[in-house]
Amino acid sequence: MRVAINAVGNLYYGAGDYTQALKSFLRGKDLPTTPDHQFELCMNMVQTAINMKNFLNASNNVQKALSVPNLTDVQRAMAQAAYGLVNLENKLYKEAARAFLEVTQHISGAFNYVIADEDIAIYAGLCALATFDREELRSKVNSSTSFKYFLSL
Repeated sequence: MRVAINAVGNLYYGAGDYTQALKSFLRGKDLPTTPDHQFELCMNMVQTAINMKNFLNASNNVQKALSVPNLTDVQRAMAQAAYGLVNLENKLYKEAARAFLEVTQHISGAFNYVIADEDIAIYAGLCALATFDREELRSKVNSSTSFKYFLSL
């Protein structure tokens, strides 16, 4: 059942009918699922909400995605990137920088349909430059081993 609901949601999403896609994904919310299925559902709703410019809905679903137990490194990176986008849209630049800086190289290409790796690097850098003091820039950006991948882009 869950697979069919996701397929219908993806069909609507592909056709550009984001309202119907979101409704379809919401139908799958109450079905018993594994943590991976919960994460997939949350991220489908995040992606749809971002395309609808409904950042409140996206924020709520990012929080749900981050609360799913036993996230893989790729899943956590995808959720952090989405959280950064939501904060950027809400003009919370310091929080956006922190979220983008928590994205690891495990995301490499896995979330390009929402945000490219190069964009993560640019947004993190600009938000950090605008809001961090020198010590924070040094410790959280320049000395960050997890963010070196993005700095090389």
